[in-house]
Amino acid sequence: ADEAVDELAACGVSAARLPALELLPGETAVSLELFAERVSVIRRFVEPRGPLPQVLVCPIPALMQSIPEPARLADLSITLLPGDTRGRDAIVRWLDDAGFRRSDSIEEPGDFAVRGGILDLFPVSGAGATPVRLDFFGDELESISEIDLDTMGSDRRIDAIEVIGARRDLISSDQGVVSPLELIPDSAIALVAETMEVTEQGRGYFERITDSRGID
Repeated sequence: ADEAVDELAACGVSAARLPALELLPGETAVSLELFAERVSVIRRFVEPRGPLPQVLVCPIPALMQSIPEPARLADLSITLLPGDTRGRDAIVRWLDDAGFRRSDSIEEPGDFAVRGGILDLFPVSGAGATPVRLDFFGDELESISEIDLDTMGSDRRIDAIEVIGARRDLISSDQGVVSPLELIPDSAIALVAETMEVTEQGRGYFERITDSRGID
């Protein structure tokens, strides 16, 4: 899929990849990076704010894995901006539930750290993310600023951030989910590359999973 996207881009064709959540049998953790990229691609079709990609490249497991129906996408993200009064603890609980990792200091996407009224956060997105520092005064979020990971000093202030999380209950479920194909425009043309190989990969993937909820 990655090679196809690169080759299409080299030919001047706009292409996007719908990644699969690479869960192995028995695993419960979801890669925040892959999930955020998946949500980002889905939103381009559900909430179009510009031209859609000319080609959507999908590994077969990505099509077999259901996605939350459009009305539930809002449950997968939280938008933070100065003046928010939910409080640091409520945001920390949301991050815990959304699969973020609490650590002494942030180093990579998916990390967050708490020190008094300061919450350092490394959000995740398909195209990369910028680590930020949230400064609280009581329950009020006073400011959001970017962080230089080399010095851990705060830099440019920003107006707002959107944080995408991976809630397991909205992923491995047969309720409130749809097939990714339902969001593709009816005018789209489907092309299956290496049909026999795709069929075998799909069969092998289904045979390996231990929980078929959310799998078509």
